[in-house]
Amino acid sequence: MTSNNQPQYIAALGAYERDNFGDALLFKVTEKLLHPWPVVPLTLFSQDMHAEGVGDVLSLSAWLDSCADAAPAAILCVGGEVLTCELKNALSVDWPDEMSTLYAQLPPEKRTELAEHICWHSHTLPYIPNERMLRRDLPGKIRVAINSAGGTTLDSQSSTFRGLRESLRLADFVSVRDQTTQSRIRDMVGSRVELYPDIVTLVSALCRDEIDAARTRIRHRQDAQRPYIVFQANADFVTRNGIDRIANELRAIANRHDLNVVLQAAGTAPRHDRPEQLIEIKRAMSQDGMASGIVHVQESRNIWDQVQIS
Repeated sequence: MTSNNQPQYIAALGAYERDNFGDALLFKVTEKLLHPWPVVPLTLFSQDMHAEGVGDVLSLSAWLDSCADAAPAAILCVGGEVLTCELKNALSVDWPDEMSTLYAQLPPEKRTELAEHICWHSHTLPYIPNERMLRRDLPGKIRVAINSAGGTTLDSQSSTFRGLRESLRLADFVSVRDQTTQSRIRDMVGSRVELYPDIVTLVSALCRDEIDAARTRIRHRQDAQRPYIVFQANADFVTRNGIDRIANELRAIANRHDLNVVLQAAGTAPRHDRPEQLIEIKRAMSQDGMASGIVHVQESRNIWDQVQIS
């Protein structure tokens, strides 16, 4: 950041504080698109996300306390669920179950107070600024853009609608990645909404160096020496379908086509994927044996390793 009220960076606001492949990749592609502008990743809680390939991310609260003399040129909200993710749902995947339970048991006024502390506003969409946040002691007008958003579940009767309408009307630019979201926003709010492909489609073009480095790291692995399939599923899917059923079907596919199998978690935050389930699937697949291939659990949480293996 810089001083003297000179906007020399862009603040990217999204769900970057947890191990979630999609949101992390959205930020890194955004960073490439905006080069040479410095991009500061803002989220709900400050975290060291170097192991995931993201770097340090800064909480909204810490950033707002420090940016009065270094406001950004713009705040760019990037993420598939920024239009629909309520604070209570964000906290449920940021916090352990016991903390989420305690939060749910708080009186409404205490939950509002906590929301004010975490994201400097009390409406229910934490990853989009509202007027109160932008009225803080920030010099000059800060432009707000919302990019690559999804919202097929948007509902004018939902608890988030009032806050969404306010934030969309404040935004200088809004783009979405599907026609359903585009038409729903137009119908609900009357805002102009652009339709563009998800920016993650640019990952191969913009992030070739990172992907090539990942290829160098993993090319010696035995599972990468022959054709393979990648399996990824969240914890709910695995629970519904069962370890044995998934293992049997993966084994059958691998044996039929002479493939290795890579089991990869796309995110290990609470209520996402569970690596221990992947270990159980590997164990179940190995019990009856693979015809010739091997099964590997992808343990690296680095997003470039995940892009390369996929």
